[in-house]
Amino acid sequence: MESYQKLMEVLVKKTMEKYNIEPEKINLSNEEKNELRNVVTGLQKEVDEFLKKQVVVSEKEEEKGDKKPLNLKKRKK
Repeated sequence: MESYQKLMEVLVKKTMEKYNIEPEKINLSNEEKNELRNVVTGLQKEVDEFLKKQVVVSEKEEEKGDKKPLNLKKRKK
């Protein structure tokens, strides 16, 4: 999860730089902040579900003895 957090920080920072947005000048209402949190939380859940499905598929292929591509190997968290 630490890698994910760092990736998000870099992406947000670069996006803000691209559009010349200064963090000190951002004024979000409480409603906007909550909406943003909900979007990020939803995305995190979708990513987690996707990764779990990939692990399940990989494990089923291992049980069958199928050779799988390197990108589908079980990942460590």
